[in-house]
Order: sequence, then structure tokens, then C-alpha cells
Amino acid sequence: TGGFFIALLKKVKPLGERARRKAQELEGRSSVEQEPSTEVNKKTKLNNGESKDSATSEECEQNESEIPSSDKVDDGERQPAESNSNNNKKKRERNYEKVAGEDFVEVDEKILEDMIELYGLSDSFAQNQLMARGSSTSKLLYFISSSIKKNIFDRGLHNRVKGIHSGLRAFERRSRGDDDKSYRPCQESIHFIVPHMTKRKFIVSFDDFSKCLGEGAIKIEIFSENLQKNMRELSTGAFAVALEGYETDVRSKLFLTMWKCRHDNVNCLVARAELDGFQNKLKALNKSVA
Repeated sequence: TGGFFIALLKKVKPLGERARRKAQELEGRSSVEQEPSTEVNKKTKLNNGESKDSATSEECEQNESEIPSSDKVDDGERQPAESNSNNNKKKRERNYEKVAGEDFVEVDEKILEDMIELYGLSDSFAQNQLMARGSSTSKLLYFISSSIKKNIFDRGLHNRVKGIHSGLRAFERRSRGDDDKSYRPCQESIHFIVPHMTKRKFIVSFDDFSKCLGEGAIKIEIFSENLQKNMRELSTGAFAVALEGYETDVRSKLFLTMWKCRHDNVNCLVARAELDGFQNKLKALNKSVA
């Protein structure tokens, strides 16, 4: 399937005379060229990792990481609609630079114990693949693939090279100043977590799953009676839903990270851009069943 990949090239001998002349010509040409055209600027931005729709990408990042989960979902405590996007962007850039310079470390044992208890994570969950950065009690915990864990971390190679990025964001600590410092699952790796959860997880019907794909506060009263009862019994915090029939199918990724609000509402902690993808998946499933 399509996707990003990284190639590591090794220079084994000096450049030939022809290659050196070509490099010098390109370097001289670039120094006298005029301002690139709009189309070139667009391509350059895309090559540098910038999205075609910067507003959309910023919103996605805010939905999943920048906006604290409890602030995002409580309808009475929402952030002002007009946020300073420039400040948020600079803050994200500073945070990225800071995190990228920190080493991967083992997660604090007490944090793991609390998460296992809160979400009822079974023994089948690969908790040894969870890593933190900088501090064993950092806000974000990453889920590292088994091959990277075995061949890089377990062999100590990460102490000899600088790791910039690895794994998926798995858990994020609540940002509010209350006594609850629990971690919530991140949508980015929810499909690796839900199959091992025995608490705060609901396997729901097609209709209920569709209703979870809403923006903002979602009234609990719109769901089926059984799901309403289960949601209302939950304490404030994160929970997960899985589509019935696909609850163990990791490849389908038909899992959602949700938030139980203090009021009679829930919130879907999925980036806006991903919601359309889920809608399309459900349409395809509905047609195949019909």
C-alpha cells in the first residue's frame, strides 16, 4: 500500500568530476534565480511537510494534541472561537523542537499500573512497547513497534544515535489543574489499544457508531437505551467504542476515542479530517451489507 518511507543512503566514494561540475552549476544557477513562482512555492511547501490546507491541518493537530481533552469537550468551558493560530503554531513548533531533542525512556511503573487498572488492559497488551520522551512521567506516551523495540531499544542502539521520531502517540495525560492526572488513549493508536481493553470500552451497533461521529457535544439521549445507560454510568474521562463485528479487527481501524463530559454529553476525540474518512468507511460497509 502507499505511504511514507525513509531511505538511508551511505556515501561510499567521492563524487566524480562530472557530478561535481553539475553540482557547481546548480549551485551557481540557484544564486541568481528570481523569486520562485507560486506553483514552485506550493511544491516547496509540500516537500517541506506543509499541508495544502494549513488551517485544516492545524485544526486536526489541535483536536488531538493541543486542546486539552477535558477543555475540548465540556460545552461550558470551551476555548474562545477566535484563537490565536499564529501563537498556537509557534507553540507547536517549539514543542516539536523540544521533544525531538529528548531521549526515549521507559514509562514510570506507577503510570503503567494506573492505566492498566483504569482501562482494564489485559496481559496481551504489549505494555513494554510504550515509551516516554525526556521523562518517565512525560505528558505523551508513544507506542513503539515490536521490531524497533527489539532491534533498537533493547539492544541499546538508541544510546549511540539520536532518535528524532518513532512510534505512534498512544496516551496523553490530562492537562487540567485538578487532581486527576490520568492518561487518555490517542486516536492515532487506538486500534492497538482497544482490543486489549476490558473497561471503559463499548462494542456498539452500526447506528450508534454513526452517531458517535459528531462534532462538539453529542447528547447521550440520541443513542440506544443500553448504550445510554452504560455511558451515564461512566465517570468523566476517556472511553472507547468499537463497531460490532470489527472489535478485534485491527486493520479495519473502526475504533473511536471518546470523552464522557460532566454533563449529559459525550465528545468524539477524532480530528475533523478523519471524521469524513470514517463516514466513507461506514457508507462502504452499508452498501456491502445491502
